[in-house]
Amino acid sequence: MADRLAEIAAREAAATEGPWTVCDNYSDVLGPDGDQLASYWNPTAEDSNGEFIAHARADVPWLLAEVRRLQGEVAELAAENAVLERGLGLNEGAAT
Repeated sequence: MADRLAEIAAREAAATEGPWTVCDNYSDVLGPDGDQLASYWNPTAEDSNGEFIAHARADVPWLLAEVRRLQGEVAELAAENAVLERGLGLNEGAAT
């Protein structure tokens, strides 16, 4: 999982800075300077595909940070659990 997160983080870091927006007149996603970043197929005349792409610029960094936060929380809880298990004499014969 760490490798996959590192790959996602590298792609995020290499991408054009945000914010990204959906062009009103075309099926394009625009960067902060108004330049076209991507075009998408828009079969229903709704901008759900474009909105997804445009919001990915802010959503992916937030999700990466949340995964890292939760991983830290899991590590802290695992350490606390190990202390409690030792205090209760559990897993005394288990290899550490």
